[in-house]
Parts: sequence; C-alpha cells; structure tokens
Amino acid sequence: REGIRYVISLPTLWISFGMLLAIGMLSYNFRVTLPLFVTRALHSTESMFTILYSIFSFGAVICALFLAHRSVVHIRHIVIGSIALGLSMIALSLVPWVVLAFPVIFIMGMSSILYMTSTTTLVQVEAKPEMRGRVLALQTVLNAGTTLLGGPFSGWLADAFGGRAPIMFGGIISLAAADFGYYYAQKYRIYSQEICNTTECAS
Repeated sequence: REGIRYVISLPTLWISFGMLLAIGMLSYNFRVTLPLFVTRALHSTESMFTILYSIFSFGAVICALFLAHRSVVHIRHIVIGSIALGLSMIALSLVPWVVLAFPVIFIMGMSSILYMTSTTTLVQVEAKPEMRGRVLALQTVLNAGTTLLGGPFSGWLADAFGGRAPIMFGGIISLAAADFGYYYAQKYRIYSQEICNTTECAS
C-alpha cells in the first residue's frame, strides 16, 4: 500500500505506470499473440515462429545496446517507445506474407525494448532508494502479472476474429497509452524533464 501511495504522489511514476498497466496487459502478450499470428494469419509453421521470434529478440538486443550508452532519460522516451511499439504492431498485423514480417518484427523488437527499458530506467532513477524495491515490485506486477488476464483475452480475440486481431488490438492500445502519457506529461510539464541515469549526469 505504501508503494502504491508513493507512486500516486509522483506524476512521473503514475503516468508511466498507467501506461504500463494497459500495455502490459493488452499489448505485451507476445508469447500468446505471435504464435497465433504466425500459424493462423500467415499460415506458417512453428519453425517460422522461432525464426521470427529470434529476429524480434535480435532487434531488442540491438536497441538495448544503444540505450545502454544514454545518460539521460525523459518520460518522452516512454511515450516515443509506446508510439513506435503501437505502429509496428499494427504494421505487423497487416503483413500479408512471412518475408515482409522480418523487417517489421525487427523494428517491433527494438520498439518494445525502447519502451520497457525507458520505463524501468525512469522508475529506478525517479524513486527514492528506500522505495525503489517496492516500486520495482509494483512494476513487475503490472508487466508480468497482468498477463494472467491479458493472455487469455488475446487468445479469445484470436479465436473470435482471427490471428491478426490481438496484434492489431495491442498496437491500438499502445498508441492509446502513448496519448494518455503525452497528455498528462504535458499537463504536469514533465514531458521533456531530464532525469539523470548516471553519476556523471547528476554531477
């Protein structure tokens, strides 16, 4: 409870966590949505899913290496990551052939790690040391715990509307979350507020 009260008291945290609640539950269900998309929408095999997921992971690693050199993070990086994730998911849902999915899913992997790494970095730097553990635990619940609801819902979407539907829906949710984050970050005038990620930046 104390961790929740602390998050609510800081606009930077509750805005990013509000976005994470939606994206973690309805967009970040790749272990459910991608196999269904590959087998049902693209009519391909489990081996092709493995290849596509490897490309997705490779894009995530490339973006993570780039982000590791950044010393400053803004809440706008979370918003940009959410926009990029939403657009790439919508683009993937419209891909007609497997070969066209390769570059799109690579970009989607980069976008997903841009969003998640920016969110985690912001939490680690913004939270007070004595509250950091509780805030990170809450972030884990919002990211991983909500898949208990989002996973079955994504599976239902695929059964009801086809393998492309949960990918498309997740992209729309990600864009809606970005709009939410942008609106409130501008309202509280923290959209471009610099938050240092290294001791050099702090000094």
